[in-house]
Amino acid sequence: MLLSLKQLIGLPVYTKSGELLGDLDELEIDTDGQMVTNYLVGNKNVIKNLWSDKLTVHRSQILDITEEKIIVDDLVAEKKELLVKSEVNEEIPEGVTASVINDNK
Repeated sequence: MLLSLKQLIGLPVYTKSGELLGDLDELEIDTDGQMVTNYLVGNKNVIKNLWSDKLTVHRSQILDITEEKIIVDDLVAEKKELLVKSEVNEEIPEGVTASVINDNK
């Protein structure tokens, strides 16, 4: 199936277990390999969750893309939780990292 960028942007992003993470906001493209490397997901529920930056989902974590939604590995939800904890200065287990893009730069 071929989808245009216009069709992709704004698609809801769910984990395999059904948790809504937000909507697709941007794509990062590797121009050398001419492929999408990361999907940037914006938080849809800023008030419920403190996380207000974009969650970076690597292409290897994408399980399915349809015209209605994007489904990602459940581990992406765990990364999101780590981001929320880091924003409220909760302790993150040693050796665990999470990636986030801050739009306020």
